[in-house]
Amino acid sequence: MANGVTFEPDFAEEIRVVHDFDKRLKYVQFDIIRDAPPSNDKNNNQTNSNAQNAFDVLMRKANTQANSKVPSKHDETAPRFTGCIVRRGLNNSRKYTPMLRELYKRRIKAGPEPELHPSDAGCWNYNSEVYAFGKRYGEDFDESLLRKAFITSDYRQAEEESRRQLGIDLESVPVGVVDNSELAQKGEQIASRYIKAYLRHSYPMMLEEGIQAVHDYLMDDQMIYHIASNFGLTDLIMSTNYPPEDHTYCTAFKAVIGALAESQNEERAGLFVRDFVVSQLAGKNLMEIWDVKNPMGLLSSVLSMQGRGPPEPRLLWQSASATMLSLYHVGIYSNKQLVGRSPGETLPIAEEMAAKDALSKLMNISLDAKPLQFGEKSESWKLDFNQRNQSANDLLQTSTMDALEPCNTTILVDDITRSASRFLGSNEAEKCDTTIHGWVRLKINKTDADMPTSCIDVFRCGSSMPIWLNGTLPEIENDVVSLDVCYRGFMDCCEKRTQIQLKNCGTYNVYLLKSVDTCNARYCVAINITFKGIARVQPIEPNHDVYSNDEHMLKFRCNVNIPVENKGHVFDLKWDLNGKTILANDTNTTNIKEEDFIQQAVLTADDLKRENQTTMGFKISIRGIRGRTSKGDIGLDLMTLQKGLCSSPCGSFPCQNAGICTGNQDGTHQCSCKTGFAGSECQLI
Repeated sequence: MANGVTFEPDFAEEIRVVHDFDKRLKYVQFDIIRDAPPSNDKNNNQTNSNAQNAFDVLMRKANTQANSKVPSKHDETAPRFTGCIVRRGLNNSRKYTPMLRELYKRRIKAGPEPELHPSDAGCWNYNSEVYAFGKRYGEDFDESLLRKAFITSDYRQAEEESRRQLGIDLESVPVGVVDNSELAQKGEQIASRYIKAYLRHSYPMMLEEGIQAVHDYLMDDQMIYHIASNFGLTDLIMSTNYPPEDHTYCTAFKAVIGALAESQNEERAGLFVRDFVVSQLAGKNLMEIWDVKNPMGLLSSVLSMQGRGPPEPRLLWQSASATMLSLYHVGIYSNKQLVGRSPGETLPIAEEMAAKDALSKLMNISLDAKPLQFGEKSESWKLDFNQRNQSANDLLQTSTMDALEPCNTTILVDDITRSASRFLGSNEAEKCDTTIHGWVRLKINKTDADMPTSCIDVFRCGSSMPIWLNGTLPEIENDVVSLDVCYRGFMDCCEKRTQIQLKNCGTYNVYLLKSVDTCNARYCVAINITFKGIARVQPIEPNHDVYSNDEHMLKFRCNVNIPVENKGHVFDLKWDLNGKTILANDTNTTNIKEEDFIQQAVLTADDLKRENQTTMGFKISIRGIRGRTSKGDIGLDLMTLQKGLCSSPCGSFPCQNAGICTGNQDGTHQCSCKTGFAGSECQLI
């Protein structure tokens, strides 16, 4: 604004005249403002002229004021401005542009200015800052010890070197500067002892390895630097470098702890560590800080120590298992109680995370556990600095990993997908044993099982590289043997070989398995099933209704009563005709569930035609109600075999003279004879 005229030129210079009432005219600052391309408006030129006149008037007033006595702020005759902005047009800007561009290039080339210590400003008192630091945190520091805590070794060495250059004898005239190395060492010992004692008191169920892991996390240089850099030490540290280096921050902070211990006592220094170091655990998941190498084996040991049963992992639910966004949710049970659960992108990861979740709950260190105590609640604690929690290494050596007593503390693995008879589905994701480790007891449907002892096909056991046992199982109770396991490859039954240990526990065996180094390898389990069910053939009379969708042909269904011990199994169905097995590998006769027997365990005339079995026994004709004739072949010779092989005692036509044969479940038959015939086979009277 000049003479009541406001203008905004397209490209202008800004001249700011600053007046200080307490001093004489201090400076005149020129800044360049770049807004837009220049304008040729004539009114602009007139405005620029007015602005030049206003600028000349203000400069004359400023020069007059600079040569006279500085007036009071309340003097009405004094100029009432703290700055004046005058905008000048484009015509006179060319003389500044090259200079400012050159200054800008030089500033970029020189780089940013180094950060200066507050003492360089001239209005900073080190003694006052040290005193304020000692009172800021409510502690009673000895000022000489606090000053010593801020002196680094490189600063002392620089002072000694400076005196040498001046020719001063250091022996006759000592420097008189002592660095903070001794205080830092003492402070580190106090902090380390207090952190361990505090954690053991707060988490009595946590294993000693976990206590050590959390202690190392808090005492790490990165953590100490984070605390010290926000603690107000930057300007107080006497170092040759400013800002100080990271390790200098750590040393100074530990020295402050040591200075507080010597100024008051170690108990007060411990409370200082509690408030500023241990408090960094607030909201932290301790199981993420403590990296457990074998969570499932450690969980088995902890459960055994608490008198509980072994862990049993179970798949609770899964989603999108055949995609890249697969999710599995695994729960771990002990004595039919859920002790931990967690999701994961793969089954091994979900199982490992569930084991860690169970450990955190059993050791009372989960996020929903009681929070750490600070302030007055923990000041009355009597910490025992010599007490130690139970060690995980000792626990593993005396339980899970002890080869002499593995039978009662093994990991229970019950997974039907490990069956050596089960093919890997085309859309099924492969599984692997990269996380399994320790003594394992194998089961299938809650029944003890063993690894197969002969070569198996690829794509079994839920992987493309199944692992089988190349040796003989131990037969004497409590025997511990070492046997080879073979990785089944595409070209060789034993493409890779390694060794494991087995122990005979009387009615079952346990295996000391090692984690595999490739994610398509998995230990297999051989299913040992005893099937006591008796299968029989039941003819199905054709439908006589021409409007029905039935095929109007004679069918045969395999009926069998599944024993209780075989509930949940799947069955392969084989039809035997005159000593020849048909439809053995058909998709409709393999992996049949009990509830699917009615639809799938059926033999039709079309099945027989596909097997070129068009003639057998004798033919019959049945005339339907609507007059349509349906023909079908009967006289199937079905032999009694185990594991779902359908058979019929009437297959050999024992009833003569048109007698009707009825088969029984126990494999016998009865003949209903026509008039004039009798006997077990309807012989002539």
